[in-house]
Amino acid sequence: MIKVSIMGVAGRMGRSIFHLLNAENDVQIVGATEIENHSEIGNDIGLVSGEGEIGVPITSRIEDASSDADVIVDFTAPSSTLSNARYASSNGKAMVIGTTGLTTDDKNELQELSAGFPCVFSPNMSIGVNVMFEATKRLAEILGDDFDVEIIEAHHKHKVDAPSGTALRLGEAAAEGIKQRF
Repeated sequence: MIKVSIMGVAGRMGRSIFHLLNAENDVQIVGATEIENHSEIGNDIGLVSGEGEIGVPITSRIEDASSDADVIVDFTAPSSTLSNARYASSNGKAMVIGTTGLTTDDKNELQELSAGFPCVFSPNMSIGVNVMFEATKRLAEILGDDFDVEIIEAHHKHKVDAPSGTALRLGEAAAEGIKQRF
């Protein structure tokens, strides 16, 4: 049984992650967080998500939500993710991070921290999109810098960051292919 805590659980991604993980037989959700003073603090995440009580109240403290967790899942915001990664590093917790909007300095700190704990970090968790990242890098290698790369994207009205982490990662992959800094 893998024990998981979900950061930012009352948000759009947090709820989706909850539904996916709660359906798994070999996963136990042991904790959930939201930002301080969020209206759902103290409420059971199962009730908040419409699946029925599971005995896990939402808290604002990672220490409370993750003390029994094996893995912390974080699709929140850069400052929160870095704080949570510091906790994971200090407490030997694994992390799955899908947060976007991290600066170069944030990514460097995350890379340093992740040397101390198992960590999966990607701006997009889709297998197809990750294949596209690698294909973009390879295409850029083949075409060279004689070609211009332009990334155009469109999103739903609730999208928080623009450009998206996926679009930025595509730009990074193309730059890697022609051995330039992004």
